[in-house]
Amino acid sequence: MRKFLVTILMLFATLFLAACAENGNVQHTAETQEASNQQATQNEMSAPDIEVPATAPELSYNLDKAYELCPDCGMHYVHELLRQPTPPMNIHEMFALWQGVDADFPQEEHEANIAKFVRDFENVYTVTYAQFETSWLGTIILWTDSPLLNFSFVSLDVAGHDWDENGQLVINTQEVLFAVPELLPTDAVVLNVTFAHYLLPHGAIIFTDEDGVQRRMFIHEDMRGGCFPSYRLGLAHELATY
Repeated sequence: MRKFLVTILMLFATLFLAACAENGNVQHTAETQEASNQQATQNEMSAPDIEVPATAPELSYNLDKAYELCPDCGMHYVHELLRQPTPPMNIHEMFALWQGVDADFPQEEHEANIAKFVRDFENVYTVTYAQFETSWLGTIILWTDSPLLNFSFVSLDVAGHDWDENGQLVINTQEVLFAVPELLPTDAVVLNVTFAHYLLPHGAIIFTDEDGVQRRMFIHEDMRGGCFPSYRLGLAHELATY
C-alpha cells in the first residue's frame, strides 16, 4: 500500500514539473517574439524614406529622327557624315564660281568669302587650273595639320592609267602645276579647278610626310549634287615608283 502511494506521488510530481517547464517555454517564446516585433518596428521607423517608382521611366526615342532627310536637298540623312577626315590634309569647299557675264555667284563676293576663310593663315597660295575652256570653276582650300615637305599640286595622266600586279590603279603625274619646298599648318592652298571628267581623279597633291615617306592624295570630283561635297580628298597612300 505504501509503495503504491509513493508511485502515485512521483507520477504527480513528474506531471507538475513538465507542465511548469512547458509554461515557461511558451512564455519565453512569446516574450522573444514580442521583442523581435518591437525591434523590427523601431528599425522601420528609423529607416529613411525611399521613393520607389511604380514603373520604370519610358525611353523617349523617336526612330523617325534617325531617318530624317536633309530639308535642303532631301538626298541624305540629317546626321550623315558627308565628308570623311583625310589626315594630314584638310579640305574646305567654296561655292563654285561662274565667271561669265550672267554670274550666279559674283566674283567679288566669291573672293570676299575666300579671303574671310583664309584670313588667319600666314601664307596663302592660289592656283587656277581648268582642263578645258570654261568659266565654271570649283574652289577648294587645303591646309595641313603637320609640316609637309616638297608639296605639289599635279594633274594626272588618266589616259595612260594602268593596273599593277596587286590590282591597284596606277595613275602617273602628267604635269606639276604648283610646288613649294615646305607646307606648314599656317599655310593655305586655294585651288580654282575644273576637271575634264569625274569617273577618274584628274588632280592630286603629292608631299613628303614627317616620316620621310612620299605620299599622294587624289582629288575626286563627285556629281551627286545636293549638299554632298563636289570635291573630296582620297586617303593618303605611298607613292610607288616604277
